[in-house]
Amino acid sequence: MQTFLVIIHVIVSVLLILLILLQQGSGGGLSGMFGGGGSMTDIFSSPSGDAFFRKATAILATLFMSISLIIAIGTANTDKKSLLENISEPLGEAQESSANTDDLMADFELELEE
Repeated sequence: MQTFLVIIHVIVSVLLILLILLQQGSGGGLSGMFGGGGSMTDIFSSPSGDAFFRKATAILATLFMSISLIIAIGTANTDKKSLLENISEPLGEAQESSANTDDLMADFELELEE
């Protein structure tokens, strides 16, 4: 279930980004406020863009936040194990491989001295 929610969350995120990028700006941005273009009526005008884009953005933003909360709540209620407890390699084998690494390093240092 967690994986399914994360996949849906990524899809909603990408769609939300694309939908926001497709919308037209309301005019010059900051340049309009500092005399770079437009008039005072542009500041108080209604936002440009299609009503569909605004509604779809609101719906996707609501979905994004809802799924984020569901994932956060679901993750908080999971079993709190340490990452070290999930390692499948027994400790004895890990120590043995560490000893082999030490032997290799000693051999390498001997070769460098020669």
